[in-house]
Amino acid sequence: MPLRDRSKDTIILDEPFLRMGHSATDNLIHLRWMGHARSEEYRSSLERAVAFVIENDIRYWIADLRKMTVILKDDETWANEVWFPKLFKTGLEKMAILESEDYFNKTSVQRSFTALKGSISFEVAWFPSYLQAIDWLNEQELVNA
Repeated sequence: MPLRDRSKDTIILDEPFLRMGHSATDNLIHLRWMGHARSEEYRSSLERAVAFVIENDIRYWIADLRKMTVILKDDETWANEVWFPKLFKTGLEKMAILESEDYFNKTSVQRSFTALKGSISFEVAWFPSYLQAIDWLNEQELVNA
């Protein structure tokens, strides 16, 4: 999956709190969170994203949380108990996470992934930059001949 101009991607959702896009060429969904999402916005956006992953057989996900703020405790619990189990049943192979600058968001996301550790069905890695995330998504397993 080469690094390319993301301006040609399909925009799935464009709201003040989230821009969700899709690259058919790269079989990639990317969510760039911006600021605070109210509970109903957070949940409906994640539901829309997982439905898109299922409908389009998406393999790669970039979660850009750098500008995202706090996730409410009830929303964290909902994500862990309801949303993540749906995502784990998809064909997703890799999720690259760009960690939030917000301490409370960072703590919530880390707490979720720690709680879900034994259930995760795809590779997850954390990155400080988009370029590093793309590089990791581009890596292919070496196959011995």
